[in-house]
Amino acid sequence: MLKPLQILVFFLLISVLCGAGFAQGSTIIPAIPGSQIFPLSQVKEGLKGTARTVFRGTAPEEFGVEILGVIPGSIGPHQDMIIGN
Repeated sequence: MLKPLQILVFFLLISVLCGAGFAQGSTIIPAIPGSQIFPLSQVKEGLKGTARTVFRGTAPEEFGVEILGVIPGSIGPHQDMIIGN
């Protein structure tokens, strides 16, 4: 029978290994050929625009968005969170 400490160590190890994939940087590739990425330095409170995401299935849908702000480093080092409505 496994001791509670062995179970804890097992789950901590699994957590660390799963989290390592999220910690790696990724290359940003525009979803639409020829499209450009909007620079974070230009994202300001009150900015309005159109965003795209997949709500259901695989087809992207557009929706209006208003930027409420940017929280620097909230996700991790050099990973800012953009808050929109």
